[in-house]
Amino acid sequence: MDVREAAAIGRSLTRFPLQAAFRYNRRPGDTPKLLLEWTKFPDSTVLSAVAERATITTLTNVKGKSLTEVTLRVRNHAQPFVKVELPPGATLLSAEVEGQRVKPVVGTDGSRVPLLRAGLNPSGAYTVSFVYLHSGTRFAKSGAYEMELPKLDIPVNLLTWEISLPDRLEVRQFGGNALAAELFPAAAQNFVAFDVDGTEAGSNVWSQTGVELGSLEAGQIGGIVVDPNGAVVPGAVVTVVNTQTGASLTANSDGEGRWVVSGAQAGPGTVSISRPGFKTVQYELQLSSSQPTRMGTTLEPASVTETVQITSGLADLSQTSRRIEEQVRKNQSLLMLTPSQNVVNLQRRVAGILPVRVDIPRAGKSYRFVRPVVLEEETKITFQYKSK
Repeated sequence: MDVREAAAIGRSLTRFPLQAAFRYNRRPGDTPKLLLEWTKFPDSTVLSAVAERATITTLTNVKGKSLTEVTLRVRNHAQPFVKVELPPGATLLSAEVEGQRVKPVVGTDGSRVPLLRAGLNPSGAYTVSFVYLHSGTRFAKSGAYEMELPKLDIPVNLLTWEISLPDRLEVRQFGGNALAAELFPAAAQNFVAFDVDGTEAGSNVWSQTGVELGSLEAGQIGGIVVDPNGAVVPGAVVTVVNTQTGASLTANSDGEGRWVVSGAQAGPGTVSISRPGFKTVQYELQLSSSQPTRMGTTLEPASVTETVQITSGLADLSQTSRRIEEQVRKNQSLLMLTPSQNVVNLQRRVAGILPVRVDIPRAGKSYRFVRPVVLEEETKITFQYKSK
């Protein structure tokens, strides 16, 4: 029974809530008798806070000294602090709750970063961040290296970690308990880091929709769309029309610029690819139901609507597609190593905001990692390196 249902005298005995919940009413002639038995189970923690995302950025110099910013997208009902077990040799520099500076607390069993501050109403997701400095091992000519992140006492749905290393290091053979970011599709990341409160039913369903042009089947038409710089063009509208029957099918290029159409009727036809701001490209070709058609398209910028007609054989289209796909793969590999805006922002903070002087290189290569569902665990990355 809830102690609030008891009378005032009963409520005054709340330090013995189970015993205070019973009262015996004796009837005339009854022999007083009351048998009680209860079992006390171990107390269990109640989940009061969760981090939907942990976005982590680490800058490292050739001396092995690193600066790390941890940004948490938190949903919190009652928890005042998050316990942070920093790696050995690390020092907590600053912390913020929704953009305002707060004071961390350092204890014998670890540091604690506030999850709340005066004036904040945590009715929805909000941002908590902290920065720490780690004096790591200096890089030698070559060898193995290990980097780790703090352990938090709140669960993290999705952790993403970007490590910026000096240009002079050639890095290979990554290991640890996190995945390379390119192995974990963005759609899957968004599914894992879903909005745990108030999300509409069905909005968190994720399906693998990536188009693999090398596995097209007979009768399918597929391709990739890029701009003149080789960057993929998502959202391009593809229309396939059989000019004899007038039957048409449409598709849209995905986030990787790829598209596929199934069930097109055999015979003479056109394939039109358009997107606002670009010239429309229209192919005239013989559609086939016995073999796949693979095509690569480069859309040229245009200020007005313009259509470019192309007549080409299937072999030429396939060769062009493979060339464009290879260029896109190279561009994406280079892009993965390019520091993100998170790195640039942290470099700026080192220069003018953080209360510490750190010699952080202004140029370097970035390596990105992802780890879903982290429960009070350390995240570690290992790699082999060689200095140029």
